Amino acid sequence: MPPSAAVAPALDRRALTSGGARLRVVDVAVWYGARSGGVRTYLDAKARAAADGGVFEHHLIVPGAAERHENGHHELPGVLVVAANG
Repeated sequence: MPPSAAVAPALDRRALTSGGARLRVVDVAVWYGARSGGVRTYLDAKARAAADGGVFEHHLIVPGAAERHENGHHELPGVLVVAANG
């Protein structure tokens, strides 16, 4: 089931943000196609839920052509295995 902002009210925000430290969730994906797919759809929904709910900080690490970091999305140089989906 994809994450949604509806889950956020069930979490105790004070417990997750006590002491100024926020819960940080990091997903490492060995596949994140340029076009939509099941893994990409799920991870994008999870990132949106994190941004909208403000309960946790979300980072995604995926292979890419070059190193790039932007708003919790991190691409690290990887080997192109199949070019069919970018």
